[in-house]
Amino acid sequence: VMKKITTLILICLTSTLSAQFSGDPVNPFYVCNTTSTQSNVTALSDGNGGYYTFWLDKRVNGSDNSVYGQHLDATGHELWTTNGKPIVQTVKSATAYRVTRVKNKILVTWMQEADSILCKLIDSNGNDVWAQPTVVAKVGGGIIYMQNSGFNVFENDSGATITFSYIYTGGSSLFGFNRVDDNGILQWPINNFVLPTSGYDYRTQQDGLNGFYLLGKGNGLGSGFYMQHYNLQGIASWPAFFEITGGGGLNGLGGNINMHNDADGNLLYIGKAKRGRRVAPGNERTVK
Repeated sequence: VMKKITTLILICLTSTLSAQFSGDPVNPFYVCNTTSTQSNVTALSDGNGGYYTFWLDKRVNGSDNSVYGQHLDATGHELWTTNGKPIVQTVKSATAYRVTRVKNKILVTWMQEADSILCKLIDSNGNDVWAQPTVVAKVGGGIIYMQNSGFNVFENDSGATITFSYIYTGGSSLFGFNRVDDNGILQWPINNFVLPTSGYDYRTQQDGLNGFYLLGKGNGLGSGFYMQHYNLQGIASWPAFFEITGGGGLNGLGGNINMHNDADGNLLYIGKAKRGRRVAPGNERTVK
């Protein structure tokens, strides 16, 4: 079945623009309308009224995902190759990806068939800035595959922080992270942080101050949500994870979790436990 990517940016534009974008829902503006399968669309502002948009695409061989992208100006005109420019094309399928603005460029991070995570920096033309991608994490030494839980990328003052998780021998779920600078150099060795944590399903959220929050959770009645905070140096802010839901009832059941940070570095978490909490790197209080 042919799938098409249709831009939703037109809903944000006024009719006064001399637009390439279509205002007619019956005849929408297509970013890509090839016969291959496209999925997992992401859009970023270019800072000038236009957008970068990226997606997974199976056009190379019909089964393996590559990452394609397009740059649209403020009126919707394509600045890259029609139907998208190949951004990540490898011999292995990209199973997940993230795109993040880093100092006026874009860091593209992708998981490659659950055996590794790589990243590279591209410029406003979609061209590689680094000579080759940087390997952030990979299988080996007891790690049997990477998983999508907790896969996230945050800009910081030195580049970006990349978070993810592993499945270890025996089925244990472990959390990991690393930092990459503007030149593609890792802050720590590959798989330096392979951390056993409470829970097995993870969420991460930047704190706006170069660090991030980690939430680990179970997925059953009576299981809880466990929180930790890490600073830019990768040091945990608290002596141990603390449980923020109080346990019991439906706490920890399901995956409906949202985390947002405020300008002071505090975290607001809202989960299926039917309560919210505001957490700061040193104290916490319940949000009514």
